[in-house]
Amino acid sequence: MGYITKDQFAHKQKYDDWDAFIAANEYPTEDALDEMIEEMSTLMNEEIGTLGTDITAAKYLTLLRNICYRGIIMMIDDEQARAQEERRSIFNPRDYMFERDRNRLRTIGHALKKRKRGVWVF
Repeated sequence: MGYITKDQFAHKQKYDDWDAFIAANEYPTEDALDEMIEEMSTLMNEEIGTLGTDITAAKYLTLLRNICYRGIIMMIDDEQARAQEERRSIFNPRDYMFERDRNRLRTIGHALKKRKRGVWVF
């Protein structure tokens, strides 16, 4: 499971569904997109503090889908630039996440009591 489906990804790319997207684009392939969704969802869950399970709280789903989408776009950009041996069009810190998104995920983790705040011990 992941935070975004192939159809939702295609909608964000201004296509009616995944079939319309794949008919117009060679990359990413269905398998590649499945791997990217899984990888990005795992990275997000690490930040939230829920390894292995996705968050299903309705009030966070739109934000989580948007963060997942942005990460997948970074992955696609990275792969295409590498294949063409060009510079990347965006800064890519290799974890495919903007700092603000990482902070939002950690905040969700705290709100859902999945992540504990550190305690200083003297």
